[in-house]
Amino acid sequence: MKFNPDAQLNIHELAIEEPEKESELPFDPERDITEEEWEKIKQGLDNVTGLTRALYGSSAKIIDPKRFKDFFLDLDDNAAAKMETAEAEQKNRWAEMSDATIEYKLLFFPESFKDFIITNRDLEINSMTTERLKKEGEWGKILHRAGLVKIVRPDRIKDLKLDAVAWDGIREYLQGKMQAFGTADATKLRCVMDLLFAKILAADKVKITQNGLEIIVPKKKENLEQEAPQVPEVKQF
Repeated sequence: MKFNPDAQLNIHELAIEEPEKESELPFDPERDITEEEWEKIKQGLDNVTGLTRALYGSSAKIIDPKRFKDFFLDLDDNAAAKMETAEAEQKNRWAEMSDATIEYKLLFFPESFKDFIITNRDLEINSMTTERLKKEGEWGKILHRAGLVKIVRPDRIKDLKLDAVAWDGIREYLQGKMQAFGTADATKLRCVMDLLFAKILAADKVKITQNGLEIIVPKKKENLEQEAPQVPEVKQF
């Protein structure tokens, strides 16, 4: 817009011509997961039962609470699931836990993370391992390792150096997983866990509350037209 010093200056008019800012999140479920992909996930969950359904259904509900608001989890009704996840509630040392145990702990017993033990040595080893995994393109493993650090030691997430190049690799990995996902193949539901950890990593903050895992994402920048106050036109004489 050309500036004409003889015309009336409307501050509001200047403000609304500012282009709307796009989401700056490195991963945004609303932007990066299509309706078709969500439908595949829903159909996949309908094809599984027991602990598998509980694990991935709970993950999907955290990723998109509104879309999966009717998903209900109750391990008390499933004796086999309770038995398989029992150690997740008791174990607290990262060095002694498998990836599956950590996932059970995160989704089914989140409050037990208050006593989670992750040493400086654990963090150093994890940083070195993550660098190796980057070179090998093992983005799924990186998502899980980095996601756990974001939850229990957010002050150390910067050590993993997840820059723009790393996020390009992560997004490409997630796209490949979703493209390979078929509703008849329950093993491919694993991609839901990857999506959850991607959301955790992209978040401003992750908190463990009495209601479970709470992921706080940055507010999207709205068009300045919506925020600009109405001001009277001013003409200088």
